[in-house]
Amino acid sequence: MREELHRFFRAARGAGVRVSPAESIDAMKAVADVGFADRGVLRDTLLLTLAKSQDEKQALGECFDLFFSQPEVKDPAAPEDAEKADRADSDAGETPPGGPGAPSPQLGDLAQMLMSRDRNSIAAAMANAANAASLSDIRYFTQRGIFSTRILEALGIERLRDDLDALTASNPAEAERLAAALEALRENVREVVNQALVLYGREETENLRNEILRNAPLARLERRQVEQMKVLIRAIARRLRERYSKPRKRQRRGHLDTRRTLRRNAAWGGVPFLTSWKRRHRDRPKIVAICDVSGSVAQVSDFFLLLIHSLHEVVDDVRSFAFSGHLIEVSDILDKKSPEAVASAFLTANKLK
Repeated sequence: MREELHRFFRAARGAGVRVSPAESIDAMKAVADVGFADRGVLRDTLLLTLAKSQDEKQALGECFDLFFSQPEVKDPAAPEDAEKADRADSDAGETPPGGPGAPSPQLGDLAQMLMSRDRNSIAAAMANAANAASLSDIRYFTQRGIFSTRILEALGIERLRDDLDALTASNPAEAERLAAALEALRENVREVVNQALVLYGREETENLRNEILRNAPLARLERRQVEQMKVLIRAIARRLRERYSKPRKRQRRGHLDTRRTLRRNAAWGGVPFLTSWKRRHRDRPKIVAICDVSGSVAQVSDFFLLLIHSLHEVVDDVRSFAFSGHLIEVSDILDKKSPEAVASAFLTANKLK
């Protein structure tokens, strides 16, 4: 259970949910009480202990559904194919031991599992092989082939190839069924790897994409990259808000006044039941942003208008100005409209002047 939850926490962080060590410990204690039997209760428990906002709750719910869903194991041989193989065996006078459709006892474990078409056993074997191959370490799409090979090797693909060669010489009909089952197994493994890539590779993929966007010239950004840039800019704005709010909290609280605190608590033998703080009155700081939106810097102005718009979403006391031929305040417009509408309104205002 512990290892499973650690993998889930890693997937949740990749989905954008901030999970601290203390929160993960609380979540593990809660899961120890409710158990894994009821997935609905487990889902609600993790959402209550880890999600801190509506967006995180939605992201965590989607991550949970994907993490605890098993890809459907495809039937390695369709019923009509099995009937054809059985008829071919009957015509050739070859009946495998144990009755029609039963795997030969000389085959390896994986071949017998595939020939018997036991989906539950196949799913369990793939899960064990994925753990043995450390599938949770996948980070990039270029690693899909490597991890698929590792899982197949952990399942016993080498012995299966030997069984397939032996059956090709002794029983071509059974060999055809086993080859079809092997192809279905490869497809199942590819789906498991793709699901793991979505869970564990999302964070690295986004980091790589954000790094490319940070270093890309603004004038050369494509339209699809502009949409991705909006997410990055909002993250920058949230970081600015956090840095801006910390000094404000310290200013409101002030600094501990040791002398006054000791005097106030003389009746209790100096035990500081009541505290006194030194506070200095300071004017509330404001952010003033000025943006050039002239045509010669259109691409760059779009970027900065988007940044200023994001600041208005997360920070109070922001006054924003834009200029091309004239300087005008656009704070009210940014509070109510999109950055594109702001640029259009400003250009119209300058033309009227």
